[in-house]
Amino acid sequence: MSSGSSSRNHHPGRRLTIAIATILAGSQAAEVHAQASLEEVLVTARKREEKLRDIPESIQAISQQTISRAGLQELEDYSRFVPSISYTAQAPGANKLIFRGVADTDRSFYSDTSAAIYLDEQPLTQPTQTPEPRLVDIERIEALSGPQGTLYGGSAQSGTMRIVTNKPDLSEFEVITDATLKQGSDSDMSHDVSAVLNLPLIPNELAIRLVGFSAKDGAFIDNVLGDSPGGTFDNSGVAKEDASGEGKYYGGRATMRWLPSEVLAVTAGVVFQDFEGSGNQDHEPGVVGSLNNVRFLDEKRDDKWTQFGLTLEADLGFADLVSATTYFTRDVFYSLDNTAYVSYLRNIYANYAGDPYTNYPQYAFGPDPVGHG
Repeated sequence: MSSGSSSRNHHPGRRLTIAIATILAGSQAAEVHAQASLEEVLVTARKREEKLRDIPESIQAISQQTISRAGLQELEDYSRFVPSISYTAQAPGANKLIFRGVADTDRSFYSDTSAAIYLDEQPLTQPTQTPEPRLVDIERIEALSGPQGTLYGGSAQSGTMRIVTNKPDLSEFEVITDATLKQGSDSDMSHDVSAVLNLPLIPNELAIRLVGFSAKDGAFIDNVLGDSPGGTFDNSGVAKEDASGEGKYYGGRATMRWLPSEVLAVTAGVVFQDFEGSGNQDHEPGVVGSLNNVRFLDEKRDDKWTQFGLTLEADLGFADLVSATTYFTRDVFYSLDNTAYVSYLRNIYANYAGDPYTNYPQYAFGPDPVGHG
């Protein structure tokens, strides 16, 4: 009996030891697998294909798998994955990307951008208003922190974000579709629909890739009832729920890749995007409540742009040659309600000889917006 009891008492301990050993072995295997995966991350931030771990610079890459799993679609989504990036949201196409806090203001109109944005080898950087491409069929995102003027120009003082799209596959026919429908607790219904077609025309030599998308971001800011500065009129004609914050995107991309020889690659493409939105995303939580504002006119923002690009890549033996040529055209129209701002300036000029902070007209629904009321 004693011997049997002793035997039973030893078996649980033995099983526990085996389980611990298995867990440790599994952890070591996972670590080795993770290291192996990291070794295979390839980037082209320095105009040549390199392993990420071999680059002596501050570069972070977001893979296609991460983009897909996390449902990343906008630049603001990517900024949450890169600790060195800050992103200020005003309106799509009028936001600001900042690396390491290097900027003299967080508003788009007040100064030129300090961070560059590239779509493949073509720059999208624009003074004060950088376009915001809807990110569909993306291979990876590369975030380069710190000055990048040598390779990416004068608008890259704080860093550069590279959006690398999926190139045509020369050997495989592929069709990808994706659809998303969602609604937030404070917003209208939103949707996102996209499709990708990869078509080899000459196997292993010539292929095209077509991408199309339609998306809507639901409005989430209410235009609440309020009186004008001085109380001479109100906004009852335009006050409504979910008045601003909406954005509709339409667009697509067509890319051709041709390999005429083993040492030469030609990539040509066109990217088109049309955005229609309902003004800025400003709201006044300290005056009229969170996600509320008071506007006396309907606001609108339209942003349409097209980019044509041609990239030549050649292996010269002693060096790699990359030549990128781009033509970019853009039309932006916006209308913003400046009722309160005009009243503010008018009062400044009227009181210029005296105290400019005296007798400011005030919102009927709260204190003076600059805090002098």
